[in-house]
Amino acid sequence: MTDQQLVHEILYGNSQKAFELLVEKYQRLVVMTCRGFLSNYADAEDLAQEVFIEVFQSLHRFRNESKLSTWLYRIAVNKSLNFVRRQKRRRIFESLDRLFSDKANGHNLHDLQNMSNGTPDGQIQIA
Repeated sequence: MTDQQLVHEILYGNSQKAFELLVEKYQRLVVMTCRGFLSNYADAEDLAQEVFIEVFQSLHRFRNESKLSTWLYRIAVNKSLNFVRRQKRRRIFESLDRLFSDKANGHNLHDLQNMSNGTPDGQIQIA
């Protein structure tokens, strides 16, 4: 079955069976695309599932101006980049939270601001 036939069948026919065929045909491409951005294979597989959910929900917007594989690839790249951005943001906030709530060092935000006054570029080192 061609990609065009698959899309038509998903939209107007036996959507479940046709979608299963689409997933089977493109699962490797999507998982490997996600894997290229993520260090964890399980995260890549989870993200691939999200890609296929989005594909199913937005297939009616596919305009056949490009190959279906190109469209799937682009969705996988966008989802992967968004995932990486969220992870990076989460790590930054977790680091800041640990830094500013670290009672073991006896420093709080006010102490850190005072310590940075008079140092080049406001840099401080906490041992």
